[in-house]
Amino acid sequence: LFVLGMLQFFHKLLPNYGIAIILLTLVARAAVLPLTLKQVKQSKRMSEVMPLLKPKLDALKEKHKGDARKVQEETMRLYAEYGINPLATMAGCLPMILQMPVFIALYMVLGRAIELRGQPFFGWISDLSQSDVVLEAVKIPFVFPQGLAVLPIFMAASLWGLNKLTIKDPAQQAMVWIMPIMMLVFSGSMPSGLVLYWTVSNVFSMAQTWLINAGPLPVVAQPHTHGGVEVKADRSKKKKN
Repeated sequence: LFVLGMLQFFHKLLPNYGIAIILLTLVARAAVLPLTLKQVKQSKRMSEVMPLLKPKLDALKEKHKGDARKVQEETMRLYAEYGINPLATMAGCLPMILQMPVFIALYMVLGRAIELRGQPFFGWISDLSQSDVVLEAVKIPFVFPQGLAVLPIFMAASLWGLNKLTIKDPAQQAMVWIMPIMMLVFSGSMPSGLVLYWTVSNVFSMAQTWLINAGPLPVVAQPHTHGGVEVKADRSKKKKN
């Protein structure tokens, strides 16, 4: 009821339910903005520190080869010395999880609310409660069972772009492609209003991440030295011998 009420409120301001869904998306993203900003900054910090850590991590694995527990302990100690959180990338799922209630509620609204049935957005999107099929003759099993749709392709492309900006760990590079492909399969027959919500959310995240990454270079943490004093070095300045 809350989501439907928000959509109806935005529709009164701008009589287009597609625009109402976009405004709802922006409100949902604004609600989790502090968490998202923190996660993006942590990811950027980790990407700057990892080049310094990688040789030491490799040395640890070589030194304690065959002792996985010791490698794990020494790795966590090294992370602590550099002041980074190894769980930062996992925390990035939290903003997405917090948005799931809105996603589920919007799915139910698009399927049940009479107000949204047959409501167009623009161009080829003539019914937000149905998939935005443009070629019914082009049917791909499990991907586009009702015909070729356009918004799922945009959504998958935006998710790929977001992953390229946020996933820096070489061990997780496969997720850059796996997640967009999975979402393309899932969204091929979803209501276009729902896919519009997810696409706008991805674009919002891309813009936010790009703005943060385009800012001044962060201070890169160096390991703790004598007396537990943390030494930091600015990458923008060359180290003097």
